[in-house]
Amino acid sequence: MPLLSFIAFYVAVAHPGGHHTYTADAQCTQSADLIKTLPSTEFKSLPFCMYSKNLEIPSAQGDKSIFYWLVESESKKETDPLVLWFNGGPSCSSLIGLFYELGPFYPKLSDNETVVLARNNFGWNRNANILFVDSPAGVGFSEAKTQESRKTGDDQTAKDALEFLQQFLNEHPEYNGRPVWLAGESYAGHYVPNLAAAIVNANKELGRRFLRRSKLVPTATNNINLKGFLVGNPATDDSWEFDGGSKYTALFNANYLSAPTYLHLEKACKGMNPFSRDSRDMSSECSLAMGKAGQESGNFNSYAIYADTCTKRGSGKRSLDPKAALSAQRGSTAAQSPPMHNHANHAKGLADPCIEDFATEYLRRTDVVAAIHAPINAQWESCSSGAYAYTKSVLNKYRDFAKDDADDTVATANKLRILVYSGDVDSVVSTVGTRAWIDSLQLKESAAWRPWVNDEQLAGFTQSYQDGFLTFATVREAGHEVPQYQPERALAMFESFISNQALP
Repeated sequence: MPLLSFIAFYVAVAHPGGHHTYTADAQCTQSADLIKTLPSTEFKSLPFCMYSKNLEIPSAQGDKSIFYWLVESESKKETDPLVLWFNGGPSCSSLIGLFYELGPFYPKLSDNETVVLARNNFGWNRNANILFVDSPAGVGFSEAKTQESRKTGDDQTAKDALEFLQQFLNEHPEYNGRPVWLAGESYAGHYVPNLAAAIVNANKELGRRFLRRSKLVPTATNNINLKGFLVGNPATDDSWEFDGGSKYTALFNANYLSAPTYLHLEKACKGMNPFSRDSRDMSSECSLAMGKAGQESGNFNSYAIYADTCTKRGSGKRSLDPKAALSAQRGSTAAQSPPMHNHANHAKGLADPCIEDFATEYLRRTDVVAAIHAPINAQWESCSSGAYAYTKSVLNKYRDFAKDDADDTVATANKLRILVYSGDVDSVVSTVGTRAWIDSLQLKESAAWRPWVNDEQLAGFTQSYQDGFLTFATVREAGHEVPQYQPERALAMFESFISNQALP
């Protein structure tokens, strides 16, 4: 074999798929939080810059810090909006979103069974700067150093997230005054509207201070220019007719449950709250009925009922059992893990059922931890088991936003646009429950139910209320994590919404 041919053969064998080390462009701002390199990538460079580190929460006096990973826009980073992304749990890392949903790359197994990063062609940073936030403190690479600081709930999480955003804007003043959107999924259905309310209230208070000092209308230069938010398959209200019991309606409609079992559930559990630890909210008859439904429906992926499951025990905490998945959604019990078997490289990209294991392996590498300026000795987990105070509902926040939107005396800057979207094959926070709580708001319809399309294919259905104040959209064949299962449709929906365009 000629020498050059032998060298080419050796490189192909030793580095299947062309493994490289990513290096940041020399034109990136050379700050301390710049991610200069990333190991084991299929790309040598990227057409944007990335920054990451932990920011201290001032009010915590050194006990808390929140980790962020900023992915700049591929288009016009100087003018494109800033979008904050939160994953749910509660207490799940937003690097879930970065690594196997809407980030610019995703982890996969190479031919030699090592984890590498491959490019995601449908990352949400094409026309937006995406800020992935590990919230609350103690989740992912964020830190909560004392047992007391690890205790949190919706109000404290929103307070800390607001402080984080204010600190981030201080360190990255180029985003001051820029349009800001909040986004997230699952229990971020609590995080996001609570943070939106905290930002609106902070802006109102800032305005009152200006008025008291100057007697003039304040400028918006010191406000957070919040435009609105979008939430996917959002945990919103745990009542049985909303999030609590709609899981079983979704499973019955998908033929996972028999009619007698479903009818018994509806009778035994009406008015119950399966997420509550209070025995007054959950009867023994309902609990037994839910257990029977779990046995009858078998082992399946509750988060995408038609998707495969990972047949390898790793760091993944996804539950196959409907009842356990319901409890795990609010952190009231540990989720069950899939059966233990070896897994093959399914080459399914973002939808690979073992992608959580790949991400965990990569994010626990010491060279990766150093490259992204995460705390030394950190052991990244997708979800943490912190003490999170239970909250049943955030419907009051939507009612407040709707009231502000309809009130002519409220400043336009404090009026938000909201997108609620739902992957239609998720059973954990099912479409039928989300539609029910939206209907309960009794908003005036402004655009009737209709299909929307992407690439000349049916992408889902949509409906708008109160002159576009709230838009609801389904995403066809998407699970709980919509961008993971339908990345192209998710991107089209996201870009339409933040550019104030109707879904196609």
